[in-house]
Amino acid sequence: RTNKSHVTTFGDLSLESETIGNFEVAEALKSSLSTEEGTGYDVRDIMLHTAYWRWVQAAEKDKAAAWNDLERIVSNRKADEELFASVTRNACGELRGCTEQMAFDKHDLKDNECHQALAKIVHEQCPKREAHNTGGWNGFNMKFSQTLVNLCESKQTLKKESQELAQIVQEACKAAQGVETAIVI
Repeated sequence: RTNKSHVTTFGDLSLESETIGNFEVAEALKSSLSTEEGTGYDVRDIMLHTAYWRWVQAAEKDKAAAWNDLERIVSNRKADEELFASVTRNACGELRGCTEQMAFDKHDLKDNECHQALAKIVHEQCPKREAHNTGGWNGFNMKFSQTLVNLCESKQTLKKESQELAQIVQEACKAAQGVETAIVI
């Protein structure tokens, strides 16, 4: 039972009758999962929690590799946070309280064209953090899409046009490309 997201049924349902305990992962994660309401993980943190529990439960010979995976995930998350913090700092300039507003407000999306352009820049020009990511977006940094919405919807306050915001995002992505991140293939 979930109260964290809507439930959708799709795909192969032949596994429905299988007991979850029949799978290897179930035993490995048993100690980390709780059935208490309100104790679920944010979907953006699943990779982090999975890597952590792999490290905790790894055999001694596998500990170093599991630790490296965990460190890579933490480093990639920090790099994504810095990238979007850089975007808001550069878009806001000297406007007092602006960076916090851009990071935490929840404006409704009205300027689809601006948001689509900025999101496309992130996808095409920002660093791909993991081999399985198709572009600059990933499960963790997708939360920053709201930051792009906030920027687009605050153009008048920021005294910036869509093209200027696009340039700011491009420059942040270019700067982030220079930051070494590990992609394991």
